[in-house]
Amino acid sequence: MSCLKMMSELTQVLNDHSYNVIKPMFSIGQNTYIEVQHRQHNQFFVCKITESPKIFEIENKILSRISHKNIIKVFEKFQEKQFNFTILEHFMPVSLEKIGVIPKEQIRMYSLQILCALEHCSSYGIYIGNLSPKTIFIDKYGMIKFVDFQHAMLIPKRYCTRFSITTQFPAPEIVQGIPFNPKAADMWSIGIILFYMVNGTYPCKEFTNAEEYMASVENIKSIFQFNEDMLHADILINLFQTDPNIRATLEDVRKVFGLVTIKLQRKSLEVNKTCVEVAIRRRAKVRPVHLNSYAEVKSYFNSV
Repeated sequence: MSCLKMMSELTQVLNDHSYNVIKPMFSIGQNTYIEVQHRQHNQFFVCKITESPKIFEIENKILSRISHKNIIKVFEKFQEKQFNFTILEHFMPVSLEKIGVIPKEQIRMYSLQILCALEHCSSYGIYIGNLSPKTIFIDKYGMIKFVDFQHAMLIPKRYCTRFSITTQFPAPEIVQGIPFNPKAADMWSIGIILFYMVNGTYPCKEFTNAEEYMASVENIKSIFQFNEDMLHADILINLFQTDPNIRATLEDVRKVFGLVTIKLQRKSLEVNKTCVEVAIRRRAKVRPVHLNSYAEVKSYFNSV
């Protein structure tokens, strides 16, 4: 099917569901993203389209289990002809990769949001699989959004034996075909993301074949020998440990950014270590404000 004919069919299907196509946005793997507007509600959304029923099923199964401000929300889904449509909340087509080098304070805010979202996924036994600067986006409010879950899976056990390469910079143990801990593999991806935010480049070559990639990974150590003053160098070195058993954990990275968990009766409160509790006076009563990231803490203090 030609691109023109396919787009015409997609437009017709969306039109039948009261959505006007605004413009194509981008593609990630087998997923295509299009900006749409609902005619009745006059709201903008992003429509994700995939031809693979399996990916459609996996993503919607994953997203139905989790709800987090830094994970994209699903509003509607439907299947017609050979296409599968998922209507998502609107976000800007701006990935961390497009931004490049990020100022120090923003690195802190983005990192805390990424860590909170990753921990949320991990608590539900979800391995994302393709976490990278290309798959993390920012909405119009400057909030991080995990958008793409086409390679995600539920991990009932500690180790995984699915060795497909789902990102350009996979953890070494996946390339080597060693049964791997998905949490440790995601922490390798966190290292890739943090390094990119600090430097605007990647620490190693993209994966093309195992031998070249592993040689490139071994050279990562030399980067820090010549750049001792690099921002967050200490934690990056630990995130790039080729041995997953000694690689930095999510808790290690949380401590670097001063993120602590305060246990409340109903839920945990994620805040910067300098803030224990924020309260506001409402109707002559003091009520706690639940702030789930450093970004929210900063935003709140800027507003009062």
